[in-house]
Amino acid sequence: MGLESTSASARMNQYESGKHQPDFNMAKKIAEQLDVPVAYLYCDSDEMAELILKFSKLTQEQREQVLAYVSQQQSDSP
Repeated sequence: MGLESTSASARMNQYESGKHQPDFNMAKKIAEQLDVPVAYLYCDSDEMAELILKFSKLTQEQREQVLAYVSQQQSDSP
């Protein structure tokens, strides 16, 4: 990810503890290593994180179906 192996663990610990925040490019690299969408790292709820992760694993056709369903639900609500 572009981190020196001698400092990578300490730096990641600072990110995890909230002492420092990675810039967006570093967040993209972290997400790539974890095989998750970068948006997953920015979620403030477990529910949203799970939704983003599951959505990212769908095929394009399945994503379109989910979006159509959600759009329909919004149209139907008062």
